[in-house]
Parts: sequence; structure tokens; C-alpha cells
Amino acid sequence: MCGDGGASKLLERVRRRVGEELSMPPRRCEEHYRHELKYLISYGQKADLNLRLAPLLEQDSHARGGCYMIRSLYFDDYWNTAYQEKVDGVLMRKKYRIRIYDYSDRVIKLERKRKRDSWIYKEDASLTHGQFDRILAGDVGFLEHSEEPLCREFYVEYMSNVLRPRVIVDYEREPWILDAGTVRIGGEDVWENAALKARIAAIPDDWYYFLQSSIRDMMRFYRGFYPAFSMERYEKLKEVFQLDEKRPIRRLSKGMQKQAAFWLALCCMPDYLILDEPVDGLDPVMRRQVWSLVLADVAQRGTTVLVSSHNLRELEDVCDHVGILNKGKVLLERSLSDLQDNTVKIQAAYAAAEEPALPPELEVLHRSAVGRVYTYIIRGKREDILHRMQALSPLLLEAIPLTLEEIFIYELGGADYAVREIIL
Repeated sequence: MCGDGGASKLLERVRRRVGEELSMPPRRCEEHYRHELKYLISYGQKADLNLRLAPLLEQDSHARGGCYMIRSLYFDDYWNTAYQEKVDGVLMRKKYRIRIYDYSDRVIKLERKRKRDSWIYKEDASLTHGQFDRILAGDVGFLEHSEEPLCREFYVEYMSNVLRPRVIVDYEREPWILDAGTVRIGGEDVWENAALKARIAAIPDDWYYFLQSSIRDMMRFYRGFYPAFSMERYEKLKEVFQLDEKRPIRRLSKGMQKQAAFWLALCCMPDYLILDEPVDGLDPVMRRQVWSLVLADVAQRGTTVLVSSHNLRELEDVCDHVGILNKGKVLLERSLSDLQDNTVKIQAAYAAAEEPALPPELEVLHRSAVGRVYTYIIRGKREDILHRMQALSPLLLEAIPLTLEEIFIYELGGADYAVREIIL
């Protein structure tokens, strides 16, 4: 708590800073703020994160030894306003600094970092070694006529607010890079889009949790990311999953950990739910319960669910749209009903001992025989295929719906996939 005097000073700083922001001239380019969250973790948690990131990301090749050193010289006024605003948690604030990398003068940047709550906007301008020495000596007059707008604005604030070098901060940064394509949802980029990410929940095959954390600990962690997190639903689902929320998660079985993941993800009230092998490790009763909860969200809240799984039989019961991936490429993507209507399994038997020649216009994907009963997998419409097969006068002719697993096998068979002869 602060006294009346401290509160008045804080209020005055806030008013001044808001006034500065509102009085700033219009920018020549659009400002793109990014969302930045920082967490203090132990060395053990860092090592654990490194192991988990390695299969997904690559370390920056420009970083020697996997990391690089950053040295920053921060400027502040006589009253240490920038520092005090940070301590007080002022939502709108800014600071100036000069930054170098790896103890080298190859890159010297004058930077301004503006913050609005947890949203960050950074600007920079390059400096030569000589220009840096002049600023350090208090000779900033040359900045008034710089071609860089940031340098000119820094000059004005340096002179009017009596900015001076205050503190040097050194730290090492370990950068990880995702070298992949752009992911969009509803036409919006997911990358650094905090508002969109707050609408997405994901349950990977190998769920991450902090060491020594309990379900309740992870609940508090999730609440920090998801504004729509529902404590009411958390308490209701406690009766469904019946897990000890205070017990360390690492002491739970794989199936219980997967239940905990669903418990937390569903409480985030996501618009988009991404599941990777979602029911692996769950018993049949809990599988049905989990799918019931997910499908209830689809029906009641309009949740979009994306499922990646090798359990095709189970997907057949819950999915209405299917895509097949092979070596990172989408072979096909369409509704399950369209897939099943476009490929047909035919069983036929003929009076003659030898199999008659099939009409050449039929696209036969697979043929097998058991005795005098022949099984064909044919691409095309069911009615048209049956009509053409009737011309062969079979003793037996039957069309059987294909399972999703069979569709998967024969679609990949057309992409040089190693499919052996299977009697279906």
C-alpha cells in the first residue's frame, strides 16, 4: 500500500504518460504489437523444456553455442521514471536503451520499447561505434538532424527529460526457431496472435506439465492464459474425472494424465480444440465419457475439433470431415460421407469357373478372391458400379460400405504406399 502522497505521484505519472501517448504524432507505418509473457523457471525445468522443444524446433544457427549474449544500456531521467513505472506496474510505459550482441560492435541498436499492459512494441535504429561513444559522452546534438525518426525523438526526450545512462544489464538468450509454414484460423495468423490463441486449446500425445505440479497448479497456470477459463466447469468436471487435484501429476498413470489434460482443456472453453491421439491410454468407459463431453461442446457451443489419430475406427464414429496425410502432404480432404460414397467394396460370385473380365471403365483399386467369391474395391458411385457389374450376370452381387480404415489403405495405395494384399 502507498500513502496519499505516493498515490498522487503515481496518478500524476500515469496522467503524464497517457497524455504523451495521446499527443504523439501519427506514425508513418502501422504499429504491430506482440504479446510477451515471461516466467521464472528452474534449471531443471529449462532442461526439461529443451528436451521437449528439440523434436519440434531448431536452435538458431546464428547463435554460437546455441545462445548469444545481450548487453543493454538503459536510459532514465533524474527521477528514474521508467524504472519506477515498471515497479508500480503502470500499464502504459516506455524506455530507451542501446543494445549490443556477443560483446561486438558489429551491431549497435538504439531501441525504444513501449508497453501497453502485456502488449509490446519495439522500434530500433542502427548506430555506429563513433555515434555510440558520442551519446555516452553526452554529445547528442547530431541526433536532432538524423534521418531516423527514432533518433530525433530520442534527442527531444534526452534534452527535455534529462535522460542519462543509468544501468547496464547483461543476459544470455537461447533462441529456438520453427521453420515451417504459416498457420491460419479463420483467415488470421496464429503466430503471435494472443487473442486467437486464447480461443485455442490443444492436447498433444505427450502432454506437458511442470515438474512437481498438481492438477490444481496447472489449473492456475491455464487461467493465466485463457480469459474464458470456467471455474464453474472445473468444479463440475471434478465429479466426472474423479482425480485427486492436489496429487503431483507425474505420479498419475498415463490414462489419468490424459484425463487431467481433458479436464483442463475443456475448462478453457475453447472455440477450437486440437487433439493428438486423444484417447490413447483411456479405458473404454472413459473414452466414451470423453467423446461425450467433446461432442456436447460441438453441439452446444459450436466448438471446432481437429483430431489427429491412427485409431480410424474410432474417428469414424465422431468425425464428419476427414483428411489423409502421407509424408507431410494432404492426399485428400473431404466429408466422410463423400469418401464413403466415392469408393465401394463389391462382392460377387459367378456361375462360370473363371472370373469374367470387368468393364474397362471401372477403376478397380483392389481385387482379391476366396474360392469363387471375388472382392473388389472400386472407385466411383455405388449405383453406377452395380449397374455395370449386373451386365456380367453374377450369381451374387453385393455392395458393402467401406470403413475409414479401408479408405485409408487404398487411398495411400495409390500414393506408392507399402500396402500388402489384404483379404477383406
